[in-house]
Amino acid sequence: MIIEDASLRACEVIRKLEESWRGQQEISLQAPAEPSLIDAFEKSNRVVLPPDFLKYFQRANGFDQAAGYHDEQGFNFWPLEKLERIKDYDGGHYGFDGDVNYFIFCDYLDFCWAYAINLSSERNDVVLVGTEDSTPKFVSESFSGFIEAYLTDDISIYP
Repeated sequence: MIIEDASLRACEVIRKLEESWRGQQEISLQAPAEPSLIDAFEKSNRVVLPPDFLKYFQRANGFDQAAGYHDEQGFNFWPLEKLERIKDYDGGHYGFDGDVNYFIFCDYLDFCWAYAINLSSERNDVVLVGTEDSTPKFVSESFSGFIEAYLTDDISIYP
């Protein structure tokens, strides 16, 4: 029952996200990620995308990075092939203890800061990285929670 509720919640959250983006002229959404791309990402990184994050990529593979790559507020949701471990991005500049399974999936205003999801099997929390003191800020326990905060422009998604 709980799994079904989480799955239904994820579907509804992703639907609302897609609806919000389709109403913005600035955004150019990419087509859904091909199953082979998702499979290759998971295998090469030795991770499994959580159900809500997977549903997101099955609906839209982020923003086109060549044109319309920011929403009205300045957020840039990356396509799956751009996701990168925090420890590897920009020479590890944004790394922190315990960051091995955190992948950056979204940035704000050309990387004033960014958001990363933990793709370990135990938990899938989202953190904000790139803060002044270099300490990651907890944002949400899940991708769905992050998207709900994003859609309401909740203060929790800002440093």
